[in-house]
This record gives sequence, C-alpha cells and structure tokens, in this order.
Amino acid sequence: MARYGTYSRKTKETDIEVEIKLDGTGVYDGFCGYGFFDHMLEELAFHGRFDIRLRAVGDMATGYHHLCEDVGICLGRAFDKAMGSEAMGGASAVERFGWATVPMDGSLARVSLDISGRGGAYVDASGMEEDIEEYVKAFARESGINLHMEVLRRDNAHHATEACFKALALALRAAIRPDPGRSGAPSSKGVIG
Repeated sequence: MARYGTYSRKTKETDIEVEIKLDGTGVYDGFCGYGFFDHMLEELAFHGRFDIRLRAVGDMATGYHHLCEDVGICLGRAFDKAMGSEAMGGASAVERFGWATVPMDGSLARVSLDISGRGGAYVDASGMEEDIEEYVKAFARESGINLHMEVLRRDNAHHATEACFKALALALRAAIRPDPGRSGAPSSKGVIG
C-alpha cells in the first residue's frame, strides 16, 4: 500500500499545494520562488527517497519567513497523512526512531528524531538561514515528529543548511522504514502520542 499524503493551504500570505509519496524514488517537482529553499527540498526528497510535488506562492516582498513556515505546515501535515495508520501501529508498524550525522565539506550536522505524535523541533543550527529554520520547526510540529537538529561544525551557511537537510532526509527514511517484526504501535504504551 502506497504511503501518500496531500495538503493545501491558502492564506493572505501564501497559497500552497503539496503532495508526498514516502516510498518514492527521490523526485522533487517543485517551485516556490526561493531557489535555495527549493534546493534544500530537493535534497530532502532525493536522500529520503520521497517523491515531493510542491506548488507555492508567497508574499516575498516581506522576506521568505511566511513561505518557509507555511511550506513546513503543509509538508508536515501531508507527511502525517502519508504515515496514516502505519505510525499508529497498523499492519506493519514503523521503526519510529531515526538519526543521521552528515558532513558537507567543512560543515557537519546531526539529526535525531522520533515519530512520537508529539511534534516539536529543538534546533541548534547556528549559521542556518533563519527562514529555513522556521520551515524545520513547522514541519516537525505538524508532522508529529520530535526532532533534534544541530550543526556540529560550520564552514558556511549553505553547507551547514545542506548537511542538516541531508541528515533530516536520512533520519526520516530510517524512522519510517516498516518493522515487519512488530505488530501494533511501536510504543511500550501501546499507542503513539
């Protein structure tokens, strides 16, 4: 069964439609008007092996904050829909936890996460673009993922941010992997959340 989710949101500041296929081939078909952010989403799709389709228009006269945060909200909610009953202990529960440490030239980033149903981001990513950090926080909150992200070493903002997104992609891919040896929710409580 394909794990697929969609979400759209229209406000006075943004108009966004997103689709995500978790068991994809790593294709990003998107455009948001902020080239660096599109590049980071492409890295997320490629290294996570997600297929992501994004159409986003935002009020960029005031900067990229609203666009990045609202894409995070939409992609987070689409991700949560795509997980569906799997994260809650469907026929084949998922691993639930994921982590990765990724170098990018002189930068090094680490991400650890738990698909816990209790979303929140704890980001110590000095040097990451502030607007893109807002994406990370919104994505974690709306997807129900407890996410810890840190830049351990930084040579420049581009490499630090790219290392973070690659680490996020690898950690997500590990966490959503089905666990065929487990039935029911991947929690000692018997439920996620």
